[in-house]
Amino acid sequence: MLNDEERRKRINAVRRARAQNPEVKARKAALDKAYRERTADSRKTPEARAKAAEKTRNWIAANPDKARAAKRRYYASEKGRAQKRKEDAAFVASGGRKRSEERRAARPLSAARKDARSRWAAINRHYTTAVRAKRRALDKELSPDDFWILQEAVALCRLREQVVGGEWHVDHIVPISKGGTSAPENLQCVPAQWNRKKSNRSTERFFGTRAAV
Repeated sequence: MLNDEERRKRINAVRRARAQNPEVKARKAALDKAYRERTADSRKTPEARAKAAEKTRNWIAANPDKARAAKRRYYASEKGRAQKRKEDAAFVASGGRKRSEERRAARPLSAARKDARSRWAAINRHYTTAVRAKRRALDKELSPDDFWILQEAVALCRLREQVVGGEWHVDHIVPISKGGTSAPENLQCVPAQWNRKKSNRSTERFFGTRAAV
């Protein structure tokens, strides 16, 4: 009486022996050829291509992490790198970044992308505020150290809002419109209400006007 392992080995040996039979090999080759011809024709039809593309899109939507991992593995291979070079060349031929930005600007932002941008801005509020302040300085360039201090000043305002309460602003002692810069010595953390009343007047002139009133 044979056990399961011995029975499996005997069956595999019989199958290997049959596979070496010339008649069996010829019959299998003919069947494989007919199958390839039949499936090749079916894959070339527009309906078959559309069905395959829909299946791929559904799989990507259901498995986003696996899809990204598969894409990274593909682009890491030799074939993938060659394909990436073709895609980059096609991107340049189509007009490159400029055309891409024009197409993106022509499409309205989806609600999901708006929400994602809002969430990022809320999390990185100190950075975006500092960037806006830097842009307002126009040609008055800041060094990396000065820009870091500007970010820290914005973060200090956020901290005061949590500890003290109310709204706080990073104010320019000499306004940008009057020749001031975002250098550290021209910054101060002040209450937002006070900053709005001050407007684009310098701090010394603002206090002088208040004293005269």
